[in-house]
Amino acid sequence: KRAYTAQAERFLLWITLEKNKPLSSATPEDCLDYLRFLSALATPGSEWPWQTIRPQWVGPKAPRWSPDWRPFTGTLSKRSQVTAITLLKGLFAWLVEVRYLGVNPWSPVKTPKVSGKVKVDHALNDRQWAAICDTLEDSKHYVDAPAEDERYCRLRFILWLGYAGGLRQDEMIRLTVANLRRDPEANWDLVFLGKGGKEREVPLTMAVFSFLQDYLASRGQGRNP
Repeated sequence: KRAYTAQAERFLLWITLEKNKPLSSATPEDCLDYLRFLSALATPGSEWPWQTIRPQWVGPKAPRWSPDWRPFTGTLSKRSQVTAITLLKGLFAWLVEVRYLGVNPWSPVKTPKVSGKVKVDHALNDRQWAAICDTLEDSKHYVDAPAEDERYCRLRFILWLGYAGGLRQDEMIRLTVANLRRDPEANWDLVFLGKGGKEREVPLTMAVFSFLQDYLASRGQGRNP
């Protein structure tokens, strides 16, 4: 939760200060600009086309009440950029799911590549994905046996895992809870061997992890993986 809060706050500050608009008005172009912003933050001395100077964004660790506090500490690694974009995609997908937003502006934005890591990409546009989600929810009306609730939870988890994580079908089939890892910030990742025997790592978004918990609970295994 802290990771989601930090990434949401950073994007909110950026779009307010640089674009002078609310979070709900973000466009795919804004999201692409934010990706360029993160890349520029990670490269000291690079061109800086933003209104707010770099020292206002990056500084040493400091308490929130301190005038020395900054949204970012140190330089951003490529992995940190990937994590930021992945979490924001998941956050906005959840905002669409709960009907706070009509579309996800992050859907067309490709996550930066990291050597040896998965490339998270969305092949469906917002309208196509919305149709899939609506069909999934409509299927609940035809479920009349408690045992079939597991089928719905399983399908919802698989669809969202594939959509938000960009996993191949064979990769999802082989996954077990043993592939789950928890990072130092208490976020969950999937670590597994992908194509070519290379280790791949996929951060689980808040929505996908919640759907995984629902699926485990529907099988009577509790919500803690």
